[in-house]
Amino acid sequence: MRVYATIAVLGILDRWGPRQLPPGLEALSHPIVIAIAAALAFALLGGTVALSAHGLKAGTRLAVNASPEPVSNWILSFGEDAATVGLLWMAASHPILSLLVAAAVVIAAVLSIHWMLRTPRRLVSPRRVPGT
Repeated sequence: MRVYATIAVLGILDRWGPRQLPPGLEALSHPIVIAIAAALAFALLGGTVALSAHGLKAGTRLAVNASPEPVSNWILSFGEDAATVGLLWMAASHPILSLLVAAAVVIAAVLSIHWMLRTPRRLVSPRRVPGT
């Protein structure tokens, strides 16, 4: 994704911005190249979001399927169906609210990933005692 985004930004900067690309790279400023690079960057971004959503769902399913009783599996399935119907209704009826909810979910996911990456480092790093 970074390659496509870089190509698109360099092409935009050369075409409409203050920067000029060196000779031999002026093809990057062609509108078709910019459009294709931007589209591929956004297609990969969408794929990354979809992959992470499916990974989260698969991980949740793995945890729930490990429980010996069937009730939690039924509750999870019905909850997924209800959430899908509710989100589709909300997106059709209240698109701005849906956008805000989606932004909040993305922010929560980023903060969760930050916390998950930071916690193991804190566990293995030596503790500092105040005043020593």
